[in-house]
Parts: sequence; structure tokens; C-alpha cells
Amino acid sequence: MPTYDQMTVQRARFAVESTTFGDDLTDDVATNFFDLRHEPIKFIPKTDMVQDTTVVQRAFEQRNDVLGPSRASAACTFMWTGTNEALNAAATPTKRAQSKLMEALLGGYNAAAGSLAASGEATTGCVVTAAQGSRFTEGTIIGITVAGVIYPRLVTSRATDTLVWWPALPAAPATGAVILNSQSIFLTDTPATQIQMLFEAAKQRGNIWTGLGGWGDFSMDFTRGGLAKWSSTLNFADYEHDDEFDVPQGGSAIALASYDDTGPIVVSKGGCHFGASSSSTLSLVRCAGLTVNFAREFFDVGLHSGVEGRTEPELNSRTRRTLEITLLKPDPYEDYWEAHQAQTNYGLLFWLDGGAGGTQRTVCVPTMQICAEPEPVEAFGMEGLKISCLIKESNKASAQTAEVQRSPIVIGMT
Repeated sequence: MPTYDQMTVQRARFAVESTTFGDDLTDDVATNFFDLRHEPIKFIPKTDMVQDTTVVQRAFEQRNDVLGPSRASAACTFMWTGTNEALNAAATPTKRAQSKLMEALLGGYNAAAGSLAASGEATTGCVVTAAQGSRFTEGTIIGITVAGVIYPRLVTSRATDTLVWWPALPAAPATGAVILNSQSIFLTDTPATQIQMLFEAAKQRGNIWTGLGGWGDFSMDFTRGGLAKWSSTLNFADYEHDDEFDVPQGGSAIALASYDDTGPIVVSKGGCHFGASSSSTLSLVRCAGLTVNFAREFFDVGLHSGVEGRTEPELNSRTRRTLEITLLKPDPYEDYWEAHQAQTNYGLLFWLDGGAGGTQRTVCVPTMQICAEPEPVEAFGMEGLKISCLIKESNKASAQTAEVQRSPIVIGMT
């Protein structure tokens, strides 16, 4: 007999806390909270319980456990969506809901207007329109138009109006070609902003909660033929039930979500460059699957006067960020084995393209070590090769002074 899972009929909205840790933002839900395309979420409110160890006087006597601080968690998986904003050389990208939450989790955001190729066009760089070079930032993703196709690339150097990107294009752009900026998300050294989540079940209108003072990890998963997704397990310093909201939501039916994006994309159309980080040569591979673990981990920081005994968490920057890529052979096994033995730095640029403006999505890992011998695996009924990598600080920019220049991973959306 078919079953009905009411958890698939729900709505979760998110907000970014501004200045006050754990301050309830439900006083203006419409302004503060935004929708994202997510899979079913289980919001788990919890109160820590501590055993009362006071002595008792009879053999079977038990004292009640003592109520401790409130906590909550939610494992969230989101669709990696496009911006739904077709850009031109003069347009500055508008920060979308997805970018807001990614920035809160990862720390950095960059966006600006684009420009045009003015002179010196080559497969690895060009000079843009005079006085417009400052629009571009080393360590971010741009989109270069070649023969009507937009190719995402990482900006590795910018000197006045001269740009250098990585890896090389299949052909040099023409004079006057459009060069787009993206909404680029990158990792920062300092803790990211905290977030809130407003969870509503459709049938059980008493099942409405808000998580306050939240933070989470971050990972991305791409399997050929599936939907592109990113995930975060959120932990909250406190929670509130609908009865405690500034403006309770349970008195009316659940409303339809409102999205500002293009919707999900199948992992099929796009490309994957995987080659030596020191080389600008384009090395396209047949990627059957890719997982990127950002290892965004935080220490719980106690504060007696804080929210349920907590204050802003401390970022643990020493975690190991990892990447696993599965390639369809006959990609050259011996090349990857030799790179592993020689500890050669590798780099990756992976992108998906929906075929229209505002649909392109890119993730770039400029510097990493192949940290294990390549492993033969089965991939879609064919012989494949799984390569495990340790993600390192980027060494592709001209300097590692700014956080964006040294970010181990950068996400771009054009």
C-alpha cells in the first residue's frame, strides 16, 4: 500500500542574522526570511538533559533529570540553482537568496559589473576596457564569451586593466567579447554570519519552529544524471515554537514558496578541467561524479550570559578539506599515479550550464594534492577511476594577501 510522507509537504525559509546573535527575526518574516529549493527537512528541537545526582533515601527512588539549554538541528540538502539573471558587460549581479545563505556559511561574497575584451586577446588573458579592470578580483570566477559560448574561468591576476585567467580557453576571445563577473562565494578565515531557519509543516500547523543562532558545515555533490546539490547540517543555539514568535504563522494555511532562481539542473551539460595546477593548459576529463567537502567546522563556545549559554561559534580552520572525483577511463591512470607519487599539485574547474543567461554554475578548486593511489571503480557500468584529493590553500593568485586570493574553494554563478 502506498504511504503518504507529509514531510515532503513543508516549507523552510532562512534568514541571515545581522548584528545580534540569536535575535528572533520573525517580527518581519516577509522581509527577513527567504525561500530556497530544498529536499525534505526534519527540524529537531532538543533540550539538553542533565542527571540529578543528589543522593536518595530509598533503593528505587529516582530524581527527575534537570532541564538544560535548548538546542536544535536540521540536516538540509539544497538544489544548486542558477541566478535567473542574464548579465551583460555593464550589469552587476544581484545577490540572490542562495548566495546569501552560502555567504553566511562560507564567509565571503564578491560581485561586480563586467567589461569587454579591448586588446591583447589570448587564451589565458586579455586587456579589458580602460579603467574597468578594477571591477575584477583575483580569486573569483568570471565568464568569457568565445564564439557565443560563455566559459567560466578563475581570475589569477589583475594588473590595471590586464586580466589573466585559469585554465586556458579553447580559443582566444574576439575583440569586443563580453566578459561577465559572477556572484562568487569563497571561504574566509573568520567565522561566518549566523543564520536562522523558519520551518513549517503543512498538515500539522502546530509543527512550526524557528532555529536561532545557527551555523553549519558545507558540501557539494554532483553525480552524472542526477540533480546538482549542496548540503549543510545546521546547528542552532536556541529554538522557538510558533507560539513564541513575534508574529505566529500557524493561524493560516502554509503559503507557497517564492523563489528567485532558475530551478534545479541535471549534472550533464557543462565541463570539467582536471590537471596540474601549475599548467594553464586546458585538460578536460570525463567526470562521472564529484564530491567536495568544505570541512566547515565550528567549536561550540559557551557564554553564561549568551543565548542558552552560547555565543558565536569559533571556526576550526585546521580541518581537512577533501575532494573525490570519479573519471571514466581511458583517462590516463599512470599520469595520476605519477602525480600522486611526485606530490604534484592539481587543480579543478567544474561547471554546469543550463544553456541560457543566469544558469551557469561553477566550482573551482585551484590547488590540491592527490592524496591516495587512484582506485579502479565501476562507473555507470564502465571502468572508472576514483581519485581522492586533499584541498589546499590556493596558490593561483598573484599573492595570497586577501582571503579571496587564498580561498581553497570558490563557487561562481553567472
